[in-house]
Amino acid sequence: AVARGATARPDGGTPRPGRGRRIGVLGLVLLAAVMAVVASQAVRDVIRPEPGRGDARTPAADGPATTAAPPPADPDATAADVAATTAAAVGRGDLDEDTAEKLTEHADQAVVRHRAGEVRKASDELDELRKELGKAAEEGEVAAPAHNAISAAADRLEAAMAATAPGDQPERRDDGDEDD
Repeated sequence: AVARGATARPDGGTPRPGRGRRIGVLGLVLLAAVMAVVASQAVRDVIRPEPGRGDARTPAADGPATTAAPPPADPDATAADVAATTAAAVGRGDLDEDTAEKLTEHADQAVVRHRAGEVRKASDELDELRKELGKAAEEGEVAAPAHNAISAAADRLEAAMAATAPGDQPERRDDGDEDD
């Protein structure tokens, strides 16, 4: 009988102990070396991304860094972002439709109030949006990632309204008429 981990000799002599284990250990060492090469390449990509694959927040390696802030977002567009974010949460099952409708309505009304020059009422609508979102979170009706995404969208809406003078945005018309 051959001992565990030993291999039999073809000439019928005494088995050589541990040869099977050596092959297993060599395999593990080889696997670890391959994994180390892959991991080092991944670290290199993070530290020094290839051109065109870099993070949007970092300046291009071949161009000067720009310090200009992005133009302020349109309040209507950011309200639509709130609606899209809540719709996505509903689609994933992270938020119920009734709560999503309430949140979207508060965002839309905030823009309507802002456009009308009613700054306090616009702020109240955003407060109501946040209260409704907080209530849903307390009751476990919204998943944490959806809560964070909707909260961030509401923050962007607030920033867009702050960057745009109240009453600056004319009512949008669907009839194609332009003011002369």
